[in-house]
Amino acid sequence: MTPVALGPMRTTCLQSGRPACPSGQPENKTLRGKIFTRTEADRMVPLIRRIVLNVRARDRLCERKRKELASLIGAAERRAALKSERRHLIGELERYVLELEDLGCIMRDRSLGLIECFGELEGEIVYFTLRPGESAFGFWHSLDTGPTCAVPLPESEPEHSSAVT
Repeated sequence: MTPVALGPMRTTCLQSGRPACPSGQPENKTLRGKIFTRTEADRMVPLIRRIVLNVRARDRLCERKRKELASLIGAAERRAALKSERRHLIGELERYVLELEDLGCIMRDRSLGLIECFGELEGEIVYFTLRPGESAFGFWHSLDTGPTCAVPLPESEPEHSSAVT
């Protein structure tokens, strides 16, 4: 796939009105991958939710191992075992995140399970946001803002999709 330059983006958050970029200046972005319709994105939700459950469980285990390692003094054998277990968990986490990326999704927060994918809304390329516990992508935000600026998706969408090539 060939990247497509998207040019200047919105400079303020739709919800808060605050600057979207740290500098307040628009950035040129390059997009690579699938642009989903809302329907296409929603079809992936059952699989995404299963992957996210695995990610969140391993993320919690990894954090427990990190805390246990930090609290251990001495006990070289136990420290070595914990480090090995943690490395294994990190490898599993990375594989699950890659699986999400292969679907066309971006994991924004492992501990919460916040997922996004590229979508098209009213002719603009945006992020569709799947929040934890939801059964469908219910929010969106522009490419130059974060999930905290996400607003509810409209009730319906025109049926068409495209891929950036």
